[in-house]
Amino acid sequence: QDALILERLSSSKHIMDIYGYCGVVILSPFADGGTLEEKGLSSLKRKSSTERLKLMLDAAQGLAAIHEYGPIPSIVHGDLTEKQYMFVSGENLSEFRLVLADFNQAILMKRNSTAPDTACTFHRIDPDYGVFRSPEEYSHIPQTEKVDVWALGSIIYHILTGKQVWRAQYKKKDAEKAMIRGELPLIDDSIRNSNDLVDQALLNAFKMCYTYDPHKRPSAKDIARYLEDRWLALEGRKST
Repeated sequence: QDALILERLSSSKHIMDIYGYCGVVILSPFADGGTLEEKGLSSLKRKSSTERLKLMLDAAQGLAAIHEYGPIPSIVHGDLTEKQYMFVSGENLSEFRLVLADFNQAILMKRNSTAPDTACTFHRIDPDYGVFRSPEEYSHIPQTEKVDVWALGSIIYHILTGKQVWRAQYKKKDAEKAMIRGELPLIDDSIRNSNDLVDQALLNAFKMCYTYDPHKRPSAKDIARYLEDRWLALEGRKST
């Protein structure tokens, strides 16, 4: 399954390349830049605001690539965290690009025969998932690819605030109950009222991802388009 998804998405620069596979072994480029999780906030803080925005744009585009494969959403990552995003050398060996990988827990969605323009929902929750998953997973109700969008919001929250989502507020079970109630994690007023355009862009993207109702939650492509618009606008300001 991992190899199949990587092969099908090999045209996307935001997905890890695959050279071959045999059994449970996959041959892919070495993530010489480590993972987004391994980079840690200390190294990310050394990046400019615009660079952090571009990083989250790349993350959103990687997720959009798997959701947009085919005429309807057909692939759910199912385990989207910072450690699934990896840095590999770009064309310029001094630069790295962020790619999405690790599809061993992915869900291949089935077409809904009674509504061919949609995919069937699914049910899955792992008690060891932590607190970055969506309310519908903890509520044990039908799920769609939008669970990944919520998880992307958890990553954006970390990049924006410097804190792991929910960790400073609740223990795991209490955080799950808070999500089911429709609570949102706290964000300092210094960020909410920031004049930094990147802070505001990431804050808005986070809120989009953390839309409670999955039917109203924007798609990964919507998030990527929003972040791209903000990034291009800031790049345009810098060039002038």
